[in-house]
Amino acid sequence: MNADSIPPTAYRWLVRFVIVLGTITFLGGVLWLVAGAGIFGSPVDGAFKIEATTGFPNYFQFWILWVVIAGPIALLPCALLERFFPRVGAAAMIVAAIIVAEAGIRSGRNYWGYAGVDALIVVGCIAAPILLLAVSLLALGTRRIRWQAVSIAIFLMILLAVGLRVRYMKEKDYWNANCPEKMHKP
Repeated sequence: MNADSIPPTAYRWLVRFVIVLGTITFLGGVLWLVAGAGIFGSPVDGAFKIEATTGFPNYFQFWILWVVIAGPIALLPCALLERFFPRVGAAAMIVAAIIVAEAGIRSGRNYWGYAGVDALIVVGCIAAPILLLAVSLLALGTRRIRWQAVSIAIFLMILLAVGLRVRYMKEKDYWNANCPEKMHKP
């Protein structure tokens, strides 16, 4: 076997860590979706039910369902993909982190305006760690660190953060101006 084909030890350990973490988050995510971890029942049981009073499905439940599917549940398949197809799983994790961030931003809408705390928790506690794991896998998977590639990656991460911030503010402003509670007032 060629010495160039063996990935670095740190990369192999990180892949193992992500597989273990993915297994834990997969089981936790499925348990949370099915039974709310045994506390209050499923938090997304009405995600696709149309509410009689508004004629719309429960917006928060619908988008939180997609946050959990694209985030904690998708981490295990992405980790296994990275194990067998290096860099492909990391790229899938980056896409999953972006989907989680967008679904988290959308989940902040409610009938009284925009509850930005929910969106910021999702972006900060789910999307950001997945993105950092993916970038770490990409960086450790190469033999030599190419500083030009690292600087481009840092620039793209900053661009993504600015884009998410702009998207968050646009969504917040829109729903604060157009929430159903304000629309029904004379």
